[in-house]
Amino acid sequence: MHRRRTPRSLLGALTAACLCAAVTAHADDAVERARELDARARAAYEAGDRRAAAEAFHAANELVPHPATKYNEARAWEAAGELPRAAEAFEAALAVPVAESAVLDDERSTDARARLEALRSRLGKLRIAGPAGTHVAVAHIENAPVPIAPFVTPGDLSIRVVFPGGATETRAASVGAGETLVVELVESKKAALPVVPRRSPDTPMPPTSIAGFVLLGAGVASGVASVVFGVRTNDAVERFNDSGFTDADARSEAVTNKILTNTLLGVALGAGAAGTICLAIGLTTKVEPDVAVDVGPGSARLRFHF
Repeated sequence: MHRRRTPRSLLGALTAACLCAAVTAHADDAVERARELDARARAAYEAGDRRAAAEAFHAANELVPHPATKYNEARAWEAAGELPRAAEAFEAALAVPVAESAVLDDERSTDARARLEALRSRLGKLRIAGPAGTHVAVAHIENAPVPIAPFVTPGDLSIRVVFPGGATETRAASVGAGETLVVELVESKKAALPVVPRRSPDTPMPPTSIAGFVLLGAGVASGVASVVFGVRTNDAVERFNDSGFTDADARSEAVTNKILTNTLLGVALGAGAAGTICLAIGLTTKVEPDVAVDVGPGSARLRFHF
């Protein structure tokens, strides 16, 4: 015998079926809309409106994310001269985990990496962090939550910050080509420190100092060698004298060792003098570090080259 379904169980099954149908219909609508946007983007690109093409590709990817769509968006932004947006789109297209099925093919993946590397050398990059709920606007980025790492055109920048409590501030920043600037946001009332640039503790040694140490080392080695050959010279001279000035081999050895002794002594003196001069020059040479830290009102910045 079959048990009769209760009205409640029938209602639950009907509700689940309706929800499934609604989700499927919504997904189908998103796919269809994404296809329309993709077609519009391609038409705009062919017509020469590269910005409109990039915006349409971006909208299509928002509906149905796919690295190939993001790659097309990047190419369109690049053609439109919007290099920071292009770099971000290339980066996003390459960021899809390998385990996922939707990945770029080898040809486009290789091309995206090459183009991204070329753009990195021409652009600056920000890495902005702060309290949860903080939003920032900088360059082409509008009201984005932190943390965020946008590419930007090198030069002076203005970062508008909205903290979770609603307080708004504007921070100045400057980033060079091929450089990454890390900005840690803190409300000014919590930290109002003067700007104090600090050198990295790992500041590299000036090349002249390195050369100085090398030359001094060579001078010491030459000096030790000259002493050794000097002793050998004396031994050969004594053997020549003891032979009644007839031992030709001893005489030849004495002459050879004396020449080597004098040569090595000259090298030792010259290298020592040159090394001392190089070290003196190195002490007055300032080397700009690849990493620098700036602490300012309400923010800390770390600057390095990538």
